[in-house]
Amino acid sequence: YLFWPTLWENPFLIFDAVTEMSRFPWNGDVLFMGKYVNSNELPWTYLLVWIGITIPVLTLIMAVTGLIVQISDSSNWTKVSFQVLFLWIVLPLGIIVGKGAVLYDDWRHAYFLYPVIILFSGFGFAYFYSKLDGVRIGFIDMKKASLYFCLFYFGVIGWQLIKDREYSYVSFNSFAYAWGSQIGDNFELDYWGLSYKELLEYIVEEGVDTHKRTVIRLISDN
Repeated sequence: YLFWPTLWENPFLIFDAVTEMSRFPWNGDVLFMGKYVNSNELPWTYLLVWIGITIPVLTLIMAVTGLIVQISDSSNWTKVSFQVLFLWIVLPLGIIVGKGAVLYDDWRHAYFLYPVIILFSGFGFAYFYSKLDGVRIGFIDMKKASLYFCLFYFGVIGWQLIKDREYSYVSFNSFAYAWGSQIGDNFELDYWGLSYKELLEYIVEEGVDTHKRTVIRLISDN
C-alpha cells in the first residue's frame, strides 16, 4: 500500500488488480519441463517447480523445515506475526494455483514470496542450530561449525550473484537437472535476451568469415 500510490485514493482497487493479474491477457507459450505449454493451460505445479529449481537447495530445505516447525508449534497460531507470515506465503500460492493465474518467464511474477521464504529458512536454521547444543565431532564444536558454514554458504551465493549479476534471473539449482543435463531443453533461460549483446560483441571482436554466411537467430516474446 505504501509503495502503490494508486491505492491511496481507493484501497479496494487491490481486488481489481488481483483479478486482472490472475487472468493476465497474455496468450503465449512457455517452455516447461521439456514441453511448450500455453500460458493459459499451465499445470498447477508450474510455480512450485520453478521455486524448487531456482532457490539454492540448502535455503529451500531450511525454508521447508522452518515452515513445518512453525506450523507444528500450536502456540504460533495465536501470534499475529506468524499469522501474517503464514498468509503471506499461503494466500498468494492459493490464489495463483487455485485460479490458474497466467505466468511466464519463470516465477518472476511471484518474486514477492522470496522474502518470506528466506524468513522461514531462517526459522529452519534456528531449529537445527538449537539441536546442536553440546554436539561435538572430535574436537569440532558443531554449533560453531554451523555458523562458519553459513557464512561460507552466503559468501558463495553472494559471489555468484555479483559475478553473474547481469544474468541472475537465469540461475538454477541442482534439482533442475532432474529433467536432463541441458536445462535449456526443459526450461526458459535468457527470456530478456541480455546475452544477445554479449554475443554480438563477441562476433565484432572475433570477426566473421566473410566467405561463410553467418546466421544469428534472436528469439524473444518481449
